[in-house]
Amino acid sequence: MGLEKIGMTLAQKTASWVKTASKTSVLQTKPINPTQLQGLRFANNLTCDTVQLSNTSYLSESFVKSLTQIKGKDRVETYSKIKDAILKKMGYTNSELIKVESASGFQSISIGAGWDEVTGKIIIGDIAKNTNIENGIAMMYHEIDHMDKFVKLYKSLGEGKFQRLVSKRNPEATLNLDIYREMSKNADIMGFNAGKYSKAYLEYPEKMKGYSDMYKYLNNPLEVEAFTVQSKIQKILGLSEFTTKDAFPKNYKAMLDSLAKQGITDVQQQDLIIQNILSMCQSKVLDSKAFELACKRHKNIKLTSQEVNYLKDTEAKLLKSDLNAYCSDFQAAHSEAEELINKGLFTLDDVINYMGY
Repeated sequence: MGLEKIGMTLAQKTASWVKTASKTSVLQTKPINPTQLQGLRFANNLTCDTVQLSNTSYLSESFVKSLTQIKGKDRVETYSKIKDAILKKMGYTNSELIKVESASGFQSISIGAGWDEVTGKIIIGDIAKNTNIENGIAMMYHEIDHMDKFVKLYKSLGEGKFQRLVSKRNPEATLNLDIYREMSKNADIMGFNAGKYSKAYLEYPEKMKGYSDMYKYLNNPLEVEAFTVQSKIQKILGLSEFTTKDAFPKNYKAMLDSLAKQGITDVQQQDLIIQNILSMCQSKVLDSKAFELACKRHKNIKLTSQEVNYLKDTEAKLLKSDLNAYCSDFQAAHSEAEELINKGLFTLDDVINYMGY
């Protein structure tokens, strides 16, 4: 396993962060195409719908913790019961209309959970099935926040305008309007900004090819607010407050500005450089020894069998690891990446030599 192989592993994990942290199903971000990867590839405050916490709130500590006691015959049934409890607490009297189903095909191994605005279902992937129930509950809150927004959009816009909105992204899809008709009866749209969320829906990136698309996705109002709710639930349940959004470089815009000042304005080229440099800096945080060995191999320095096995073991660990645990460390790595970009070090060889490997 060489430098490119370690990079591929982290790229796969980085792409899966978005899905693990809960994605909308039809808006599902597509995984990075391995054929597009070259070199080292380790990879607002709410303006409305603010919820006031109280002892009866669906976000109250006592209620959220009580959800961990809900059991079903399997994870799908457990999540369905948790969904029912949350929706009833939110004031929805017909929660059984929102079905929870297992993902199929590639989605089953690539997502945590997702809201499908066309079928009106919450989709559960293997990640949600295999994680602890606390993480699963946080994912469910994320998707239910999406569901709530779409039901309110339907009620605010009216059926015709809502159909036309969704058809702009899903021209061939047939909406399950019966669900929206019934669920909207309990939706409170007082103060709901339909224009804001309609615009946000249409601005989701079509694909997830690079950091520019991920930036648009993570800063979309629909996702910002769902991640905010998810973070609150994680904190209540004793988990880290970090979500995928926190793993993204806080200095991303600064890196873009630096590249632009150095004459690099093509988005695709910016994505390639930023992903390469960030991946190198992140990989040192994950396992500096494996990174050093990969750099040696990249420079055609023969490795011992023990060193080769170490690289293989590192790849296996990366594929199983929860990279969100590295969020705070990654921000330091992102600062180092910005310094390298400021120095005009854009290529794999230049950065490796500068780092002294």
